[in-house]
Parts: sequence; structure tokens; C-alpha cells
Amino acid sequence: MSRSRWLIMVLALLVLTACTGEPPRPPANTPGLPADVFPGLPNLGAGVETTVEAMASDGDTMLMVATIEGRTSIPLLRYSTDAGATWHDGVPSAAAASAAAIGEEAVGVAAVAGAGADRRWLSLTSKSQTLFAWTSPDAQTWERTPVAGIDPKKGEEVFSITGLSGGGFVAVGGGWRHDKTWPMAWTSPDGVTWTAQKLPGEGHLSEVAANGDRLVAVGRNELPRLRKGRSQFSLLFTSTDGGTNWRRVAVKEPATSGNFISSLSHVVTTDKGFMVGGSYCDNPMGTYRPLMLTSDDLRSWRSPRRLPDAGESSGVTELIRMGSGTLAVQRASAAGASDEVRVWHLSPGDMFWTPVTIPSTRGSAWAEAGAGAGAVGVVAIGIDGNPGSTRLWRFDGPARVDATEVAAPSETRERIQPSGLLVVENHLAAYGRTQGSYALWHADGSAFSTPIPVGAAADETIDAVAWSADGGYLATGEVEGTDAFTLHSTDGQKWRRTAPKAFNKVAQYHYSSIADAIRADGRWVVVGERSTNGEIRRSALVASSANGLSWTHGRPARTTTRGDWYDRRDPLDDLHGLDGRERAMTAVTAFGRGLVAVGSISDGPGTEPAAWVAADARTWRLIPLPFDHYEQAEVNSVHRVGEVLVGYGWALGKGTTRSTRAVWRSTDGGAHWSFTAFEGVHSGALMAHSGGEFLEVFLSDDHRTLTLSRSSDGLTWAKAPLKVEDLADGMELSLDDVLVHDGALHLLVTVQSRSDAVTLVQRVPL
Repeated sequence: MSRSRWLIMVLALLVLTACTGEPPRPPANTPGLPADVFPGLPNLGAGVETTVEAMASDGDTMLMVATIEGRTSIPLLRYSTDAGATWHDGVPSAAAASAAAIGEEAVGVAAVAGAGADRRWLSLTSKSQTLFAWTSPDAQTWERTPVAGIDPKKGEEVFSITGLSGGGFVAVGGGWRHDKTWPMAWTSPDGVTWTAQKLPGEGHLSEVAANGDRLVAVGRNELPRLRKGRSQFSLLFTSTDGGTNWRRVAVKEPATSGNFISSLSHVVTTDKGFMVGGSYCDNPMGTYRPLMLTSDDLRSWRSPRRLPDAGESSGVTELIRMGSGTLAVQRASAAGASDEVRVWHLSPGDMFWTPVTIPSTRGSAWAEAGAGAGAVGVVAIGIDGNPGSTRLWRFDGPARVDATEVAAPSETRERIQPSGLLVVENHLAAYGRTQGSYALWHADGSAFSTPIPVGAAADETIDAVAWSADGGYLATGEVEGTDAFTLHSTDGQKWRRTAPKAFNKVAQYHYSSIADAIRADGRWVVVGERSTNGEIRRSALVASSANGLSWTHGRPARTTTRGDWYDRRDPLDDLHGLDGRERAMTAVTAFGRGLVAVGSISDGPGTEPAAWVAADARTWRLIPLPFDHYEQAEVNSVHRVGEVLVGYGWALGKGTTRSTRAVWRSTDGGAHWSFTAFEGVHSGALMAHSGGEFLEVFLSDDHRTLTLSRSSDGLTWAKAPLKVEDLADGMELSLDDVLVHDGALHLLVTVQSRSDAVTLVQRVPL
């Protein structure tokens, strides 16, 4: 289940469910899709997942921004008039339904402002770096209007919005460009037209809350490199005039902090003022603990009653006002175990937080969003699984809780989403997800056979599957989204698992992931990244195995230096990174008896392209790559035709927020590379190679046209449009994978309407 805070939002897709008491009606302007090519698994459910993106309340009515993750992302604005006991689907006006575009993304915000006849509900969506305001007087019927005053093209992002009781809205977020971020705030009388307000410093703001004209916004500033032992610190801003002028408040951390890392992520109003919450690194314990502060006057901030520790690491993930008290949601984690949710209640005058009885969950759980309505608190809890789900925990007092699942409309079709292509025994095959399970499809003439499940557990994800005649199948993925593992099979039916500890130590703050896998010279080779400290000290992961079960790690050719703030003995070498100097591999290919990998490195802020060569397939030498006047770049894939190597990726120009397509070319086995950038953005572009040429396929900005660019030498490219079959008006396209097989280029594409999607394979003769 995705934990992303971004949803694909197309409100024209709203399909009324039985809870509205109205008959279903078809979405506006929705053409019929082509027939299915990939069948599902028999005797399984639909495998559809739900996510709650944001919630808001005016004390009586509650608003939920949700998405139904099926074949496409179907968004829902749901409302409740009985404090979250029952929910109904909001409805776009005819004009809003007609105007909504395929692929609008929810910005993940919900707010309500004003009172009585002047009440106004608000949510935002984004399409092609343009924002749209969805507004309603009652949270039931919605209008859509383009936003003015917030420009994503300039790197401006909104992360939270709150409404003022006297009318109007305040939004917070941040701006970014290259290696710089800065906090931002905007004010608006109607949620449509916004005015930016000045805030000092760096970082971004993640949440804002209002109590009358007084506001509090919280966030963090993550430093690109340690600064006097500090990696990240909390941001706290206050306003007493409705968000026009802001004052920054220094955040005092607990005595055990060590002033290393802290972050404030949530804020809620109280009877007298505000409470904020997040986490900090407890220096003596070497772990994360809840960080909480309260204030009545917005000037003096103090620690409230200490929230109990939980697990090896924990922090505040939601704060909700519930009557005169506060509900705090805490996420507790431990290495090798599922994340847990703890809920606590604090009333005015209480000496301690009171634990709240909660329903049991299977798999990792986390808070997605929450809101309070009078004496009732509602929290949306995401639960990992294949498929995952979201449940609403409704607290009618500290000792009473009900749990209901956020259900998809009954009309939602089973979720079938192939994501990649491969060749098995000279026949085309595909891998991906169907109805909550990971599976393989094998081509059977012009269609694909019933899928075969890949043996992934409920807490595992499968990212890719490869096959070779002498090596069988190799599936790569992650456990709990943090620890890389592999599955090997000789027949595609029975799978044997390699434990995550084969690729990295399974411990707190460690992680690993595999980006690519190939079979070369009788051995499997996987590349990716791993770390001993979250995203701070990324290192390249490269390992090889003859049988897909026992793995041998690559070794660096050179050591540059040793030691950083975290450990004075750890090396900085061709594979291992330190603080602010990182390495990550994204792809690998064979060259003679050796190997060439590509990816990125960093030396301070930003990302720089890199390659690695291993003449003996074991010892790796790092080669920084050119990227001319561009500020950032990365190589995502590498391909070989004869003696020419081409790396394919992206480059980001100075002062821009959209990356362009780029290639790196080598004719000496990867020792030296030249760089070329193309016109057009990198999004939706993939590269493959045939026996004698490189093939680039890229998608137009309107998601309607594919172009094939061909080159025999990686220097001169000839472009021609590709006609996409069965693409009618009212549909858009995504490019999922490309593969050369049997004299043709095979395209894995998904054709999407406003309410559904179908994945197809198109054959392009070469």
C-alpha cells in the first residue's frame, strides 16, 4: 500500500455509492476503454486499496479527502454530518466534472473557513504544475477554479491549509530550487486567489492551525550536510494577524537532545492556545523520541506532560482536538518488526497522558490523517498488506472506539496493474500486481495466460522480475519498504527467499533497496543503494550470486578518506558514502567479462551523475561523469551496442524545476564519457537497445503522443512518432516499460480514462 502523501485527483470520477441514497451515474466525458489483455487471478477479491489524504472539521460536519487505488486512482471527497459515524460522497457540479482533467493530483489538504452562510470548504488539486481550488459551501457540492498566486513552476509547494473563523484561508509549505528550500505562507479570502507572505530562513512548513486570528505553523530544516553537529532542526512560526506577519520562535529541545535532529510536523489548537508535536533524537539512547510543546500566548513555549516512549523509536504522527482534550497519535517502530500505532488522551489538568484502547492491526500501521468534531476524534489508519487498507478509528471519548474500513465503491473493477516486461524461454512475459498479489503473466499467442503468483508475504513488495536460461527467475523487492530481499525460482512456481541481512544489516535506521538485476557470465548481479543511517549516509549496493540465494558483495577499488561526524573510522571509497558524500547505483550492464554500472553521487547538496566499472566483475572503480552547466543530473539506465555504452537519465538546469532528458556516451568500456542533453522533459521516457541500435521512447507533456528516437552510435538520433492503438479522445497514456524481443519493440502502456484504465502491450516492428 502506498504511503505517499500525493494522490491522483480527478473529481469528475466521483462514483456515488449506496450510502448517498442516490442511483449511480456515469462519470462525465468517459470513453470506453480497450478490452483487457491481462487477466486476473480467479477466486480473489478486487484488491483495491484506499488512502485518506486529509481531513477537516467545523465541529459539526467533517470532510475527508480520500483516494481509491484501483486500476487508476479514483478520488473521493466524502463528508459526514454526524461526527464521522456515517459518510457520504461529495458531488462535483456539472461544470467542475466537465473541466476536471485526467491525472489531477490532490495536493493533500482540506480546510474550512467562515461560519453560517459564509462557510467555505476547500481542497486543492494539481495538473501540469497548475493548481485548482475545489470549493463548497456545505462539503457536498463542489466547484473547480484555477488558483492564482501560488506557482508550482517556481518550485512553490503547499503542504497544509487552515481556515479562519472570520473567513479566509492560510496555507503553508515551501519553495525549492536546486539545493535550497525556504518556508512559505500564503493568505487568501476565498481559497482561489492567494498572496505570498514573507518568512525568514530555510526549510519548509508542514502544517498550520488557527485559533481566531492567531496561527501556528511547524516544519523542519534539513541541512544538506552536518553543521556543528546538527543535521536537522525544527521550525516554529506564529502569527497574530491572520497570517500576514509571522514571527519565528526558537524551539527548545529536551535536555537529552544533543541538538542533532528534531522535527515538528503537527499542530493543534487547545482551549487556551496551541500544542505542537514531532520527534527528536535522544542522544544518550541513540533513538527518536516524541517532541511536544504548548503555548497559551505564542511567546513562551513549554513541554507538556511527557508522552511515553514506545518501541525503539517513536514520534508524534497526528494531533487532534477532542472536546477540551487532545488526542495524540504515536508511531512506534523497531528494527525487523512491524510499525505500531499508539493513541493517548490528555485532558486539561491531567498529570499524565492516558492510553486509549485501540483495535488490533496486522502488519505495519500508521496515521494518515485525522480531525475532531466536538467531543469525537476520528483518525484514518493505514495498514500495510497485499492489498493494504485504511480504517477509520472513531473515538467517542477516551475509552470508546469504533473501527470501520474506508471502502471502495462497489463498481470499482479488480486491480490489475502489470508494471514490467521480460522474456522467458523466448516468449514475452510480464510482472506486476493483480488483486493485491504480485504475479507473472506469460504470453499465450496474442493474449496473456492466467497469472502465476510470486511468493511475496504481506509485508513485502516486488519491484521487478528477471529471467535467464541458466539462472531461472529472480524477483527483487523490499520488506516493510526498507530492507532489500530477493526471491529465486527455477520454474516460476516455487520461490526461495534470500533474507534482507544478505544486503545490509537489519537494524534501526538501516535500509537497502535494489534498483536493477541482470544475469552476466553465469552470475546474477544486483545494484542499488543501502545506508546505516537513513538517507544521510547512502552507499552503493552491488552484489553477485551464482544461484540467486548466496550473495557476495562488491569491493571498492580506492579509499578516498575516512570518518565523518557519525564515525571517524568509516571509509569514503568508491562504494561507501559518508555524510553529504553519497553513492547510489541505478542500473548495470555487462561489457566483455566485466561490468559497468551507473547512478549518482553527491559532494554536498545536489545529485551528480556517476558510473562504475569492474573489469573483474568484483572490484568497482567510481568515475564521476560530466553534466556541463546543469546543476544536478543522474543516470537511470545503461545500454550497450557493440563497443558503445550509453547511459540514459536526466539533468536539471539552473533556476528550473523540470528536468530534461540526457545521455552519456562511452566508447572505451566506461573509462571516459561525453554528455548530451535533449530538449523536452525526462518524465515518461525510457530507453532500450536492439542488436545494432539504441532506442529511446518518450511521452509528450499532454500524455497523448509517443515518440521513438533511434541511434546506431549514441550521437545522432532520428525521431519518428509512434501511433498508439486504441487511444481515443478523452484518454491519456502512460509508458510503463519497453523491451526489444523477436525483431520488435514492445511497449507496455496504460490507457487511462477519467474513471478506469487498461494496460496493454503494443508491438512496434523494427
